[in-house]
Amino acid sequence: MVPWTAGLTPSGSVTVSVDGRSVTGTLAKGRVVVPIGKLGRGIHKVAVLYTGSDTVIPSGGHTLITVTRQQARRE
Repeated sequence: MVPWTAGLTPSGSVTVSVDGRSVTGTLAKGRVVVPIGKLGRGIHKVAVLYTGSDTVIPSGGHTLITVTRQQARRE
């Protein structure tokens, strides 16, 4: 989540990287959805970068997530 000042809606792009694979999306009404695909079991490094705009400063962060099991397939 990119924090912003009330009344200002962020615009621009957000890049999400998972284990070094990056996907970039464009904000619409202050939100963005990017497909990251299925993740296998294990620890994954996730980084997010917001490029900023004329009214909102750039921001970013990173974390590790752990996938302990995959969802069962339906046949």
